[in-house]
Amino acid sequence: MIRAFAVLDSWFDTDEKFHVHATSPDDQTMYHVISEIVYANKYILSMIEDGCQEALRNAKLANWNSLINDYLIEELKPEDPAVLHFFNRYQKIAHAVENPLKDLRTELRDQLNQCLCNLELLRNGEGASFSARLSDAHSKKINAYQWMQLIALHTWQRISQLKRMEEHYQLHAEPDGNK
Repeated sequence: MIRAFAVLDSWFDTDEKFHVHATSPDDQTMYHVISEIVYANKYILSMIEDGCQEALRNAKLANWNSLINDYLIEELKPEDPAVLHFFNRYQKIAHAVENPLKDLRTELRDQLNQCLCNLELLRNGEGASFSARLSDAHSKKINAYQWMQLIALHTWQRISQLKRMEEHYQLHAEPDGNK
């Protein structure tokens, strides 16, 4: 997760013309992609915040030790149909946040800090005691740690999109450097 946020953060230092470049009038700009990441992260972080509180309450239950002893780490896969559905759903409803790019960068850094604080709260495995469905359309439930992993998966997916956009931008650069 830290690496995904670090790589995304580096995109803010790219050519300012690229920030607003779209391959066609219907395509997204880097600004829009990043604002959609911020928007999706807000939803995921709300799930994580609720999950942290519930997980900490659940950890006080008598069967906590048996739950944590039986816990197996299940990594989310980007190709999982429930994960794909979640990503597609949020790409359709996400909208560009009307904030300056520097504010988006600050918000992304705050979101990473929020994730790290939640991991610290759940450092003893408490996150395994909370689960919520990934979407209404799928029965797959994921725990608090997997919700955090979802943020990283989504960020990597959108970084791939930014790389494709940058390749197109560089390919169509005019010889004198204007784009």
